[in-house]
Parts: sequence; structure tokens; C-alpha cells
Amino acid sequence: MKKKGLLALVMAGIMAVMLTACGTVPENTASSGSDTAATEEAAPSGNEEAEAPADVSAEAPAGATASGLPSLTKDDIKVGAVFNTEFGTEGFSYALYLGFQALENAGYQVKYATSVPESAECETAIESLIADGCNVIYTTSYGFGEYTANVADKYPDVYFNHYSGSINKTNMATFFPKNFQSEYLCGIIAGAKTETNQIGYLCSYPIPEPIRMVNAFTLGAQSVKGHLDESVRTAMKMGFDFVTAIQMVTINAARAFQLEYAIGGLAPGKRADINITTGPEDFKVSSVVAGGRLVVEDGKSVVTYPRLQHKPVLLDTVHLTDAASPFDFDIRVDEKAISADVKVMDTLPWIPITQGRDVTLPVKDGVIQNDVEQDVLYIAQVERHGKNGNIGNALMGGFHMQKGAMAYSMGHDNHNIVVLGADKRDMALAVNRVEELQGGQVLVVDGEIKAEIALPIAGLLTDLTAEELAEKKRAFVEAIREVGCPISFPDMFLSFICLAAIPCYAVTDHGFIDVLQQAVIDPVLKVNM
Repeated sequence: MKKKGLLALVMAGIMAVMLTACGTVPENTASSGSDTAATEEAAPSGNEEAEAPADVSAEAPAGATASGLPSLTKDDIKVGAVFNTEFGTEGFSYALYLGFQALENAGYQVKYATSVPESAECETAIESLIADGCNVIYTTSYGFGEYTANVADKYPDVYFNHYSGSINKTNMATFFPKNFQSEYLCGIIAGAKTETNQIGYLCSYPIPEPIRMVNAFTLGAQSVKGHLDESVRTAMKMGFDFVTAIQMVTINAARAFQLEYAIGGLAPGKRADINITTGPEDFKVSSVVAGGRLVVEDGKSVVTYPRLQHKPVLLDTVHLTDAASPFDFDIRVDEKAISADVKVMDTLPWIPITQGRDVTLPVKDGVIQNDVEQDVLYIAQVERHGKNGNIGNALMGGFHMQKGAMAYSMGHDNHNIVVLGADKRDMALAVNRVEELQGGQVLVVDGEIKAEIALPIAGLLTDLTAEELAEKKRAFVEAIREVGCPISFPDMFLSFICLAAIPCYAVTDHGFIDVLQQAVIDPVLKVNM
């Protein structure tokens, strides 16, 4: 897909969903198919009057949708976008601006109003865009909601789309990103880190989007602490009696899904799924009967599963075109240079989202040197499917490794080998060992393999039991701790640094990626002679 093509598709999809919410999709307007969650219609919050739905059974007038709005073709559409800031060069407004630019590149007409206050001036800005011919309006801040609604009432033939909130009208809908997914991951991390089982979450307004994020965060935290058994403990702490708490996670849930005939309680004819717990005092599951068979006793599995015979296509999947060499990870500049100003991508410590940082690094014989004192490591992605031997190089911060190297054959989404390190010789050894294992994760320090986990099934999976894998994972993470890395799940973080869909930077086998621009960029900003 061409540069910004993905953003064009997303914005066209949002437009299609918005127009759908207003009635029917205008002719020739791009549709996002099933990806309609990017725009969410919310129920009125209680302080807006819900409008009666349009009578979609009536025959629409010629040139109009079922809701009475005009039917638009691509050539008819002129988009007006209202921002409360200037676009800038990064962040929320800039990301939205790139989307609108992609619409322009796709042939749509777009006009802008920037630095508009969240006041009645918003109405003036919208009406000015409408006077200039705009018939699809986007207002990109929550504070614009009331003013957008006022103008929507005055211009029933114009399509309006407001960022977040709960005001919906015949010609006005809302849109919002799927950030509940990242909130769920944050909840997992918070649940894993807490020692008191008390986690705070600061929410802005009780509107659908923040509530959705709170729910996602809570579910993520509960998934680490035991999911439904944690829900029972939480319910009892809130004052529910033990029987009611159990009812909420058993028969009530079964009835909600109309499965009470088979599950949700202990009765003749129902499936024999039974959890034996320690009781209401601390409520921990000690033994489990599944389908009438004891599978866990006193917290330990009593079932042995035979090892599967895997199809050959799932095995022998790691093929380097050439053995990795320390020189493969060089970032070269002029041999006369003494230093270079570079762009480093830093991961946040709690989630693998990266931010840019400008650093000056020494140059030796035309090769940029890393600097652990400035928390700058080498990072590379090595193509491992035997196709082209590509190696993309960049510079990484946030992992705080003082020495050694870590390599992993899980690197979303193409699952090449991603390697991070302070020493290129250790990096090469780690990559080559991953190939020998036919997939896995390897930690090398001072030329010695300190920890490894083989993942021979597609380079992603293992036949180890859950208990065996957990023990190896604990040993691996502990070994990384010893070289200075404080991140809770360093291997998971490393696997996501390759994903060129997560802001703001990434590394692929093509090189250093500016995610917002969807472009390969040079990490070297300036060479100092």
C-alpha cells in the first residue's frame, strides 16, 4: 500500500460509518466493511434529548437517503475539519491531520479551521466551513460537542461527526479510536505489578469512551489476578454476600447467554464442571473438575497431554540467508566523522509505545557507537524466512541493558528475528543461536549464552508444558534483570518494537520506521566532522 494509503482507508471508513449512522451510505463512498468499531454511537447521557429514529421504511425522495439527508458521491463530498490546536509535528492533532491529508491524496476535498476555542466560536468556524461548501464536518475535540450539535440543528442537510461524547442526531454521529485495547494491556501490567491489589484509575468524564477504557483496564487487571475468581473477591469486598457473588459468576452468566440448560449450576443433566475453592475467606480455586474429570488437584495439574505430531510445514521455519555477523548491525557514516546526532526510539516502561529522543553518539572508523550511559542500544530486525536476507538497523532506549544481547524470533507481525544489545558480537551469536534452535529467545552476555527458550513450532510456539515454560520464562527474565533491564516483560516488549502500527517508531527488516508517516527514515540526523 502506498504511503499514507492505510490512513486514507481508515478516514474513508470513518466517513462511511458516520454517513451510515446518519442514514445510508452515499453512492460511491468507501466502506470500511466490518471495521465499524472506530465510530461508536453512544446512548444519550441523560442531559441530551434522544431523537426519534428516522422512518427508514418510507421511500426516500430522489437524491436523498432514507433519513432525508442528501445522497453524496465522492465528487460531491467536501470535508471541513475543526481543530482546537495547530497541527504541529506529532501527537493527537498531527495524527488526525495526516488522516485528512490522506483523504486529500485519495481525491477528497478538505478544508481546515485550526486553533478554534471550545466555545461559541466553534459554531462560527463550522458555519464558515459550510458557507465555503463543506457538507461533511468533523469536529476533533470533546469540547466541541455541544456547539457541533447546535449547528447540526441549523443545517439538517450537512453530515456532522464529532470526536467522542454521547450526542447523536439524525445528521450527527461520533467517532473514537479503539484505545480500549491498549487500556486492557495497561490493566494486565498493573495487575501483575500491584502488591496490594488496590489499583487507581483517573477518569475524565463519565461518558461512553472513558467508561469503556475503565472497563477494559479492569478486565485486564482481573485477567492477571484470576478473572472471575478475582471478581468474586472484589464483589465480597464491596459488601455482596458469598452466595450472591457466586451467583453472579455462574448461573447469572449462563442465563445471559441462554446456556443455563447445560452450565451455571450443579444439577442432573448439566455438565459436571466444578471448582473446589477455599471458601469465602480468601476464595482461591484449589481443585477443578472439568466434564466430570479431575484435572487440577491442590493447585497442580493431574492431567498429562500427549505431545502432538506437528505437520512438517510448521517446523524448520527459521532460515537465515547468511550467518549473522557483528558487521551486519553497523550504522555507517563518513569515516572522518567524530560524532553523529541520531534519533533514538525509547520504549515507555509500562507499555511498548515508543517516543523519539535526539542523542549525540561517538563515531569510530565511520561506525556509530552505542552508549549505555545514555541508555542507547543497537536494535535490528533480521529476515528469517530465507527470502531476501534483509537487516534493518536502528537505535533503542528504555531497556537499560548494560551489556549483552537478546534475540527473539517473535516479532509482530512478520515474525522475523529482532535483536537488541550493547555488544554486536553478542547480538550476532544470539541471532545465530535462534536459528539453531529453529526459533526462540536467547540472551547472550560476554560471548556466553545465559538463558534460552526454544520455540521450534513456526518459531513461535513450544511443546513444553505450561509449568516447564513458566519456569524457563522466570529464569530468562531474571537473567535479563542481572544486566540491568527493569521491564517486567522484556521479551514481549521487544516483539512489539517491530510492529509498525504502534506509535511512534519501529524497526523492521527495511529499517527505522516513522509510524505516523508510514515511512522508512534515517536514524542519523547530522554527522559531525
